[in-house]
Amino acid sequence: MAINLSIDYVNGRVTDGLQIGKRKSLLRSKAIRQSFPNTAVLTPNGDGVTWTLKEDFAWVSNDGTTVEVDAGLVTDFASIPPLNKFGLIAALGGHALSRLHWSGLLLMLSGLWVVWISDRLRPWGQYGKAAIIHDFLYRNHAFPRKRCDGYLREAMQDLQTPRWQRFLIYYGVRGGGWWAYRHEPPVKTA
Repeated sequence: MAINLSIDYVNGRVTDGLQIGKRKSLLRSKAIRQSFPNTAVLTPNGDGVTWTLKEDFAWVSNDGTTVEVDAGLVTDFASIPPLNKFGLIAALGGHALSRLHWSGLLLMLSGLWVVWISDRLRPWGQYGKAAIIHDFLYRNHAFPRKRCDGYLREAMQDLQTPRWQRFLIYYGVRGGGWWAYRHEPPVKTA
């Protein structure tokens, strides 16, 4: 039995029923439709992490560049590391250190902030379509890395991803995406 996921806006919701945010205006929703002319239809793979694109998918940037992703692309959406454990360790260590020095409170608060942030960033969310485009661009080396990351940010803006999520995801790939850009295998097809 195959499970399909269609990522598309239908009254401010993903078609599988998960709430992904309200559209602010009809004009902005038309912009989403124009930059993402079709729906991303995916099926989960047996590993529980990756998904396979079942139909061709496209995105049009503000500069007119069209990125066309062929069916068969295997994606993990946004490669967001699980930081809960590190945040919890920092929070507990900061609590213990705070008995000796006030700076332990800063470590504890920063650890709690990391736990809070990592709980709100999932591998796929409102930015799911942008992550598919970004995975495709990284694997094909179609553009220099900085331009690929800029397209990720632009696509997230097209999808009305909250500014704080765009900021964290964009600067996360700018800081740590070099490894994936250099070592990511070419586009896999299922």
